[in-house]
Amino acid sequence: MKNKKGITFIEAIINIYVYVLLISVCMMVSISYIKNRAIIRQKQQAIEEISLTMNEMGKKIRMSECQEDCGGGKEIKINPNQGDLVAVEYNINDGLYYDGSDDGSGTKVLMLENVDGNFFITRADGIPLVTIELWKLDKKTNSEIPGTRVKTSVSMRSGYE
Repeated sequence: MKNKKGITFIEAIINIYVYVLLISVCMMVSISYIKNRAIIRQKQQAIEEISLTMNEMGKKIRMSECQEDCGGGKEIKINPNQGDLVAVEYNINDGLYYDGSDDGSGTKVLMLENVDGNFFITRADGIPLVTIELWKLDKKTNSEIPGTRVKTSVSMRSGYE
């Protein structure tokens, strides 16, 4: 028999099978990466939105006053009936709302959508300490997006003498 150059039909089928298998594995890894990246991006964006909102809230709360009952739970009211100080209310009800904006219109302004959370108010030596806890909700299921819970505490500077 003469030594023929080239590949046989069976060798070609095996080569095609190996290439298809490699391409399939690469595609599965790529799809998994894209799905995970989308989840990570969603969490990162949610945390950034909450952090920016908390910073804004922290500034207003830090420079405010709270006499007796400022609220707690799903809403907090600061500077109620304090003369020239702007009365501010934060309310968590299908989103985080800010009422009593600087324009004095008294209309509620949506600060953050798809969010839930709580406000806790404690007093140490007469100085109110406001703890804000927020987390993002999934738009489809309305359940908490894991890993998006952010919590901070703000003391009202007006309580210091």
